[in-house]
Amino acid sequence: MTRMPDLPPKIAVVDSNVLVCIGMADLLEVIMPGVSVRTFTDVALLRQTDLGGYVHFFTSAQVYIRHADFFRELKHRVIVLTNGDRLPQFNNTITLNVCQTEAALIRDIMALRRRSPQAHQTNGSGKPLLSTREMEVLTLIARGYINKEIADKLGISLTTVISHRKNLMDKLGIRTVSGLTVYALLNGYVQIGNL
Repeated sequence: MTRMPDLPPKIAVVDSNVLVCIGMADLLEVIMPGVSVRTFTDVALLRQTDLGGYVHFFTSAQVYIRHADFFRELKHRVIVLTNGDRLPQFNNTITLNVCQTEAALIRDIMALRRRSPQAHQTNGSGKPLLSTREMEVLTLIARGYINKEIADKLGISLTTVISHRKNLMDKLGIRTVSGLTVYALLNGYVQIGNL
């Protein structure tokens, strides 16, 4: 039986302004390696896709208001991009202030990602994407340990650590230590103060 490859999680950016879409997509791809970001300048185009594959929908306040019924059906996967004002119609909606420094914006996106119900991904069968040991290895990689130190800390062989590391990279589609570190941060495996 051939195993289907795990598809990367998808994020949609929806805004009539092409520059907003491109800028947000670029930022998300940098801080969330392994995520597929698609942009839509029209909600009608988004409606034609399989919405089930998306973990988040980033949309401007104007588009959200215009298509509120559509976005309400997507529940907590919608993140409304605001200019910092907390508008009454967004009381039960996740918002993201885009009028702040890039560092602050990245920090806020990471915080949203950690709180997300999809933060700890699963494979198609509902089982966790990463095994318990892979999570332990990922955490230690993110904290700056080298393979030999990870082996000593976990009481396993160096070959086993290398095997877990390869499996992590294959499953997540991430090929660098910095990418694994960002993934670990975004998914709540480590806190920034523990690095």
